[in-house]
Amino acid sequence: MSPHPPPNPSSPSPTGHTTSSRSTSSSSIHSTTLLTPGGASPTPGNEATPTSLYHKTIALDEATKDIVGEISQLERDYADLKSKKAELELKIEELKRDMVALNAAEKKAAEKCKEERACLEEWEKKLELLMENLKELYSHSKGAVMKAVTAALLYIPLVSLGVTVVATEVAIGWRMVSWGVAAVSR
Repeated sequence: MSPHPPPNPSSPSPTGHTTSSRSTSSSSIHSTTLLTPGGASPTPGNEATPTSLYHKTIALDEATKDIVGEISQLERDYADLKSKKAELELKIEELKRDMVALNAAEKKAAEKCKEERACLEEWEKKLELLMENLKELYSHSKGAVMKAVTAALLYIPLVSLGVTVVATEVAIGWRMVSWGVAAVSR
């Protein structure tokens, strides 16, 4: 086996070789050596022709380039995914902090709500007590007003009856006195 590829029959050149194939053939031989199973060389009966070997090395080079491209693409994808993972982890941490803050705010709001509810219940109790006192006062005042009205309604006729009786007695007494004086002076 020679390190140079066989001449290409479709492209005539003075040496029979192309420059680009010469540079790839030496690297492809190393690749071929690496890719042979078990490091065994082909047996003399199975030895390939130089043209088929050249095509195989070119195909192997292209496959290697494809694999290297795919590996580099996978490495870029891996780096992108790693950065996205880091971003998501930062977002998760931020969301956790937000959740902690929201839980604390919720607890404060619940405590304040309990305080306000207790204050409201206290005011409701005071209002109920005040309403009871007002009802009691109203019922007492209603009774007192009713007593006062009843007394006034009874007192006025009694007073006027008493005044009438006294006035009648005074008038009768005056008349008697004047008759008595008239009878004596006659």
